[in-house]
Amino acid sequence: MKKALIIVFIIAVSCISCDLTKPKIDMNVVINEKVKIDKIENPAQKLYIQRSLSKKRIVIQNVVVKEITTSTNIDYDFCVIVDVNTSKGLVECFIYSKNINKIAKLEKGKSKIEIIGEFSKFFTMLDEYFIKIEIIKAKIKILDTK
Repeated sequence: MKKALIIVFIIAVSCISCDLTKPKIDMNVVINEKVKIDKIENPAQKLYIQRSLSKKRIVIQNVVVKEITTSTNIDYDFCVIVDVNTSKGLVECFIYSKNINKIAKLEKGKSKIEIIGEFSKFFTMLDEYFIKIEIIKAKIKILDTK
């Protein structure tokens, strides 16, 4: 019985540490990968690049909360929306987190936050944004509430 507990403990620790060892990237790296994807004709190669992005953690620093809405992602209750300025233009980020307590403390147009989360997908619409990005499993840190 003790051996089984030790094995379960080792497996649990290794699973947790896998998430902590994911490399961190900023929004400029994500945008550069998107530009690369747009130039590729091979759909398998596009998917390969997108999957490689999901193996990294995206860091977004010092952004103001644009909106807090109910989620369209069935795995989450709420979505925090922020705009990020990049070299290619404005990027709208849809941030999904399980931390309802933290989301409840955010104020639209006032709260400055930092986000670390996993890339989920790109999507585009005919509007002023260069691209829209969905980020899941996000950790939100409140920096300031004016």
